[in-house]
Amino acid sequence: MQTLNHDWYHILQVIYYRHTLQSLSVSANGFKSFYGGIVNYERVTNDAEFVLHCELKLILSLTELHPPTVLGISKACCSLCYEYIQSLNKSLQQNGRPTWLIGGKHQKCYLWACPNNTSAEVKVGLDAVRKWVENRILAMLEKCQQKLSFTESPSQRDDDAEQGDDSPMELW
Repeated sequence: MQTLNHDWYHILQVIYYRHTLQSLSVSANGFKSFYGGIVNYERVTNDAEFVLHCELKLILSLTELHPPTVLGISKACCSLCYEYIQSLNKSLQQNGRPTWLIGGKHQKCYLWACPNNTSAEVKVGLDAVRKWVENRILAMLEKCQQKLSFTESPSQRDDDAEQGDDSPMELW
């Protein structure tokens, strides 16, 4: 099990740096001013119940029994499950195999657990989820930087400057 990094601002800085090779110019307070829900992340503990969602449980269980089929789920998938399954299906299609059929997706993300399986198919899905999350974060940061570039003074940007090491750490 991976340890949860509670320094959400550092995570944003690392993701931004990895993709742009530039330092993040938005302060933690500046980000909070646009995306106040980030404070919920501060409340999550390592003891929180991260759940392997039913779509992934079904796929992992059914894969051992028979080829992909329709997943009879009464609700739309969360964004993370949807990205996982879409990526898995793309890989299956490239290999001439049938795909999993699901309904739509909604835009919410919950405490999502990764499968504890190291198969190539699982890796494909997890890579897609990671890319999706990073792209969402980058889009939020870009939007925030654009808005704050007109409203935030340089001293406000420096209020939450990172203390210590400037090098990115491994998140995934």
